[in-house]
Amino acid sequence: MEAILKPPLSSPNKTKTPKPSSFSSCTMSIINKATFLPPLTPHFTTSFSFSAPSRFTSSVIYATPESQLSEGVERTTREWVMQDFYALRKDVETATERVEEIRASASLQLLGKELVDLESKAADSSFWNDRAKAQETLLALTDVKDKINLLNEFKTKVEDAETIVKLTEEMDSIGAALLEEAVNIIKELNKALDLFELTQLLSGPYNKEGVVISITAGAGGTDAQDWAEMLLRMYMRWGEKQKYKSWVVEKSLGEEAGIKSATIEVEGRYAYGYLSGEKEKGSQLANMIKALSRLEAKLLVIAEEQRAPEIKQIRGDAVKAEWGQRIRNYVFHPYKLVKDIRTGFETSNIASVMDGELDAFIKAYLKYKYSMNVSATGVH
Repeated sequence: MEAILKPPLSSPNKTKTPKPSSFSSCTMSIINKATFLPPLTPHFTTSFSFSAPSRFTSSVIYATPESQLSEGVERTTREWVMQDFYALRKDVETATERVEEIRASASLQLLGKELVDLESKAADSSFWNDRAKAQETLLALTDVKDKINLLNEFKTKVEDAETIVKLTEEMDSIGAALLEEAVNIIKELNKALDLFELTQLLSGPYNKEGVVISITAGAGGTDAQDWAEMLLRMYMRWGEKQKYKSWVVEKSLGEEAGIKSATIEVEGRYAYGYLSGEKEKGSQLANMIKALSRLEAKLLVIAEEQRAPEIKQIRGDAVKAEWGQRIRNYVFHPYKLVKDIRTGFETSNIASVMDGELDAFIKAYLKYKYSMNVSATGVH
């Protein structure tokens, strides 16, 4: 479905700045893909720099004996290491509670029974008599296996972190390498837990599939075409960061700069579900059929044509580029801000957003959408 994003007042470095007086715009449609290919690991590099602030306050050390100075530094260092350890131990305790809650709510026992039932169906001699049903069963089987493995992996990781904490408590001195290892484990675990919780909010029939993103520059000439190209890069970078396989299917270049339009295909689990909030409501059946036809899913197209009302929820009309018909505001000058007008979530780090860091916006929208559904239906 089409989404109109508010054009920037100015653009990042090394990108042509749209004129504030002109009305740059573009439309973007999100189309579900009824196919799935395993995601490929992308190859990209990021560079960063940091400076570690000194943990020691400045002081006068003239005439201070070297032994006392060394002793004072060691004591201060030990105090900071202990603070790091206590913070880590608290993080591990929090992660442990979170893993236990998620595993309990997921009901591993029921998942185990479902797995046995699906494996029994797959082993039946008549399993492939109905190929469509067989494919559906295999996908369900894969989902259940992946979910069980993921829940078990959560437990293993948090137990590894707990072991490091216990070992550290028993040691005479705290090893920085051990602390760093535990910190990394908890950091990655929390990311995985966040992602798992989000997938539980995606219960629609198409949410697990890949996605087609169509971007079209609107009114505004070269400025709008520049903005459309910036959005193209943003979504391509997002796909890379998710370790999805993504590529540009078609692209029409602008006369002077930027692009008139582009279509991206993204193959990855839950790609459509995550990006479903990047569209507005409406109906444009033709583009849905075109996308499916490009995937040679002709039988599925016929089936979808008979369910047009449902398709309206998947793929929408282009929305006119007008103020008020957008999902996010992008401001580059005189200050920096990206704000989702639906959820209220915002960030001043516009450079990272344009580099594909959309997860925070996606999480905020999915939680917002879930709460709206709960309010409307009264069902949790």
